[in-house]
Amino acid sequence: MNNAQAQQFAALQKATTTFGNDTKTADHMRRREADLMNREQEQRRRLEEELRIAHGALGEETRTEKNLEIERKRYGQATEADRRAIVEITSELKGAEAEEKEQKNPVRQG
Repeated sequence: MNNAQAQQFAALQKATTTFGNDTKTADHMRRREADLMNREQEQRRRLEEELRIAHGALGEETRTEKNLEIERKRYGQATEADRRAIVEITSELKGAEAEEKEQKNPVRQG
């Protein structure tokens, strides 16, 4: 083998080795990219599930708060109605007591 052929052979071997290394690197990068995409998809699924759960909890909390507000309003209305009834009954009792006193002790005009 002459010098020119040896140089060509060495260059060919170097190119073959470089090609093999580049192929291995590209394959490794493809596998790594696929792995990263799978991880990202799994993380996205977990986050979507957490969001769904949080959304459901928020909806439940909102319904509970709305129900409590309705109960507070209903309680306030009932309390106000009870207060008015107590005032009315008290007024009637005072009126009845005043009439009773007047009947027992008529005012003497003189």
